[in-house]
Amino acid sequence: MIFRNKVKNENVVLVDHSLKDSAVFRLRYINFHSSRVYPNNYGLFDMYSLPFKLPLGINLLDAFKILSYLINYFEEKYNIKKFSPECLKLLDRALSYETLGFQKFSEQLETTEVNDLFMVTGDLKKFQDSDYYENYFNWYIPNVTLEEIKIIYDIYKTKQKRRVLNK
Repeated sequence: MIFRNKVKNENVVLVDHSLKDSAVFRLRYINFHSSRVYPNNYGLFDMYSLPFKLPLGINLLDAFKILSYLINYFEEKYNIKKFSPECLKLLDRALSYETLGFQKFSEQLETTEVNDLFMVTGDLKKFQDSDYYENYFNWYIPNVTLEEIKIIYDIYKTKQKRRVLNK
């Protein structure tokens, strides 16, 4: 996920990398920023949510649509930047709601066990040159509608009912 807010990011193309062999994810906000006084130095703001598993029966694409829809919803409803620490906090809190079906862990896990869903701002070239980049993939899907989310959850609820009946 990219927020291109500066001219220096125009020529930076972030390429998707493979997911880790793990069903565990976490949201991760990264911002590399240059020092105004010392342009060759930079700062890093790194913030992440508690890890979570996707709802049972929902595929990756649909889960990413749900997360993307929530990001857009928070941006519109609370007038916050789409890819910001505030948005990450709201999304992390929303994933605790049982009705969404995400299964949150109560503590952090080793980084090797988690797929990071990056929300990147700031200097994308510095991000690209960092160790974080090898785990980057673009998961954000723009323009997801509420109708799409309702369809996803209708299918999910049907699958859940089948599981209960088959036990």
